[in-house]
Order: sequence, then C-alpha cells, then structure tokens
Amino acid sequence: MMQAVIMNRFGGADVLHLAERPKPEPKPGEVLIRTRCVGVNYIDALTRAGNGVPVESFPAIVGWDLVGAVAAIGAGVTRFRVGDAVFGMPRFPRLAEAYAEYVSAPAHELALKPAAVDDTTAASAPMIGLTAWLALFTQGDLRAGQRVFVHGASGGVGHVAVQLAREAGAEVIGAASAAHHDFVASLGANLVIDYADGTIERAVRDVDLAIDHRGGDDFVRIVSVMRPGGVIATLKGADPTGEALAREKGVRVERVFVLPNGEALEKIADRLATGRLQVAVSGAIPLAEASAAHAVVEKARGRGRIVLDVTR
Repeated sequence: MMQAVIMNRFGGADVLHLAERPKPEPKPGEVLIRTRCVGVNYIDALTRAGNGVPVESFPAIVGWDLVGAVAAIGAGVTRFRVGDAVFGMPRFPRLAEAYAEYVSAPAHELALKPAAVDDTTAASAPMIGLTAWLALFTQGDLRAGQRVFVHGASGGVGHVAVQLAREAGAEVIGAASAAHHDFVASLGANLVIDYADGTIERAVRDVDLAIDHRGGDDFVRIVSVMRPGGVIATLKGADPTGEALAREKGVRVERVFVLPNGEALEKIADRLATGRLQVAVSGAIPLAEASAAHAVVEKARGRGRIVLDVTR
C-alpha cells in the first residue's frame, strides 16, 4: 500500500484528502517511480472540479508533473535502471495519478533528471516546458532572427517561452502586468509591455510568432500585429471569429495541446542543468496539503510554481 491524495467526487479543493491506495505495478514498457516531488498545475485544479481531464471513476488521483527515483522496471525497458532519478509528465491527457508515493509511467515519456537540477525545479518544469517547446519549435517553427510576442510572459508557460525563444536567437517581446516587468526583462525579453487595452497595438508590429494564452479580444489584438505568413500558437480553444481574421491576414493559427515527449524533455533537462533555462518556483509543501496547493493555484497570478513534497 501507499499514501496518495484522492478525491471521491468532483468539487472544491476540500474534496482532496490523504488515503491509502494499492501501490501500482509497472506494466511492460513502464517503470515504477518512488515519487519525491509533484508539480501542481492549473489543469490539476480544473480536473478536480470536473472541468479538466476526463475522470472515468472514483476514487481518483490527479497530478502529472513529477520527479522521483525508479523503483522497479517493467518488461522491455532498457532506457532506465533502478535508482535512476527521472522526471516527466506521463500519460497526459489521461490520468497519471501523480499525487502519490508511487507512480507507474511509460518509460519513453520520461527523462533522466540531471544531478544539478533540484527536485522542486524538475517537478515544476515538464508541463510548462513541453508546452512552450511545442508552441515555439514544433508548431511555431521558430527560427533565429524572428520576432516573437509572448502574451502572459510572467506566467508558467510564458516565462519559459521567453527564455527558450531568446536562446534560439529570436527578438522577444513580452506582455505582463507592471508588477512583473522587471522579472520578464531579467529572462531576456528585449521589450516588456503592459496588458492594458491598446498597448499591444501601439507597441508591437511585424510579429513572426506569437504565443496566446488568453484568447478572445486579446487574440484579435495579436492578429492585428502579426505579419502575413506569421504564426499564432494559442493555448486556448477554438475561436472562429479570431481565426477568420487571422486567415484574412494570411496568419496561421496553431492550437497547442501538450503531450508527453521524452525527447523534448531531455532537451529541457539539458537547459535546466546548464542554467540556460530557469523555472520560477514559489515553494514546496507536504503532499497532505494538496488542497491548500490547489487553493493557491486557483487564485495565483503571475510567476512561481508550487510543488508537493512527497517525502515530508
């Protein structure tokens, strides 16, 4: 048996509670991870409330971002050995059941955690890192010398995207609230502007690649500053009106839906290990306090990831 944070129904943060659950066994192609830290994402809270990833039965365990040590190996796995420190975002968008002392996960969806990277950072990085990577490189086709606009540049995906784009040789413009301008500038943004209505149109033009995390009116504003042939990578759902305006201007719209990717995760791990990528972490609390973490995530604005420490 193991300790895990479960929920028996959808609801507020108070539906989460610690309970004993059977320890999973790794299937062929999987490893069993003795979890050390789990990152808390907004999708965790949405899923808990019944508005996120589908939950087929209860009791259910949420959570995806994790770091831990390989405790057992399923048949056919040669990539890892028992004792290896690994991290990742397994199974998304299916439940990974990461809020637990042990988690089974497909080996190809994980990466080795570099010794130079602490557990809280590693547990904070997979979902936001893979989303930013997908938006910039896989779907955005980013190339050196291009102009990139990052909406929500101080947020989880945004602050990673600013750093990755700058390292790739792009000119980066970030939008954030005034309180976070210095932070975004410290990440390497060439220009930081406000969210305020009209600011984007006045301060930005000829954008090659934009990351949109808000949709709606802000998506329309972004379309207005794109160059023909540019790309908007949106983290929001379909927007027929905005996408029609984009097509009229010759702008391609890519909807970004993150999936596990061990190969891309290795590239993120290398950047974390060498200091070329920093992840803002606000702190770690015990696994048993997952409900408090969800309350924070649902109200949070701006930077700072929160992590559950499974060892406490």
